[in-house]
Amino acid sequence: MAGQDTEDIDLRVLNYALCTCILSTFLLTPFALAHELPERVQTRILVEESPEALRVFVRVPLEAMRDFNFPTRGPGYLDIDEAQSLLRDAAILWVADEFDVFANGKELVVNPDLVVRVSLPTDRSFDSAETATAHMTKKLSHETLLYWRQALLDIQMTYRMDSNTLSANGKEEIVRFAIDSRLGHLGQRTSTALTFTNRFSEEFLYDFSGSPGLLELAPGWHQVVTEFIKQGVIHIWEGIDHILFLFCLILPIRHTGKLIWVITAFTAGHSTTLLSAALGFIPDVIWFPSLIECLIALSIVVMALDNILGKQHQRRWLFGFCFGLIHGFGFSFALAETLQFSGSHLLVALVGFNLGVEIGQLLLLAAALPLLWFAFRLLESSDHNLDRQNLLIMVLSAVVAHTALHWLNMQWQVLSGYF
Repeated sequence: MAGQDTEDIDLRVLNYALCTCILSTFLLTPFALAHELPERVQTRILVEESPEALRVFVRVPLEAMRDFNFPTRGPGYLDIDEAQSLLRDAAILWVADEFDVFANGKELVVNPDLVVRVSLPTDRSFDSAETATAHMTKKLSHETLLYWRQALLDIQMTYRMDSNTLSANGKEEIVRFAIDSRLGHLGQRTSTALTFTNRFSEEFLYDFSGSPGLLELAPGWHQVVTEFIKQGVIHIWEGIDHILFLFCLILPIRHTGKLIWVITAFTAGHSTTLLSAALGFIPDVIWFPSLIECLIALSIVVMALDNILGKQHQRRWLFGFCFGLIHGFGFSFALAETLQFSGSHLLVALVGFNLGVEIGQLLLLAAALPLLWFAFRLLESSDHNLDRQNLLIMVLSAVVAHTALHWLNMQWQVLSGYF
């Protein structure tokens, strides 16, 4: 009897645990769905300037509005009328509160009367601000069968501008707008297409991923040159392949005049192809970037081997110029991603980026050359100083060559996949 009682107790405990698990699953499922982070989110932003206001239209997927359980009917169709108040709350929480607009450096205040509506996934009204304006005055019928995960949430925000914002020192000036869009949190990977139309009907197009920070719309030339100089410096510092090539290029050179000549040749080479690529003179084939990455890795290997096997290094400037042409294409790939933010100042952006690359190179040389020359100076105390100095060059070059060979192998595998 005691054994049977024990079995009954164990069975009741098991049944209790099973019921608890089932109940918890049903209770927590809506909560989990409300917090699910979409993998890919595409947003569309239209910004239109008028003399008195700036209108911003934002289109986001409704499924990116987490923490909201929108009312549905049937197998999951959105109940449009019942969802109106939640749609507005979601628009404020996930979009309006994560979106700041500035005019001439002053933050604008959004009009509290947001216009919010849902749209079909096939709707094309956000192709322009004009069609978006007409679209926002309409409303989907309550009878529309729209599955809530496929719905689009459209938001219109209006930012009023007073005379103090539009003028400086009593004189009207061109208004410089900037936005800080923090919509990258809507998905694991969020991409945005933005169109800005100013009062002169000029359009500026931008595509970016995540939250880019403060984005200048139609920036002035001084803003462009400052930003692209910074981008050039950052790129050369983050490009370990360019740094290693430059290191191998100057490693055996110990005369200032020859060093200046070699660096000038490298600068002339990469400036030539950077400019031509940015202006569109570049092969339009999918495998070309992989080819350039292969050649950049190969250039490092060649320079390292020349340091090991070479003697006089008389034609070092020729290496600098020829391989500089290849590295210029590499610079252009990085520039292509940010060139859209130059507005109408394309040439200024090119000059600024190239200047930033040169500044970055000079700063690297200023840090590396004293250390190299100091090491060579220490080795001069030896009776066999020439052999010891060459041995140092060979060891350092061998380490770089070993790394570059791994890169070359990886890039070759990528390139060979295209053929």
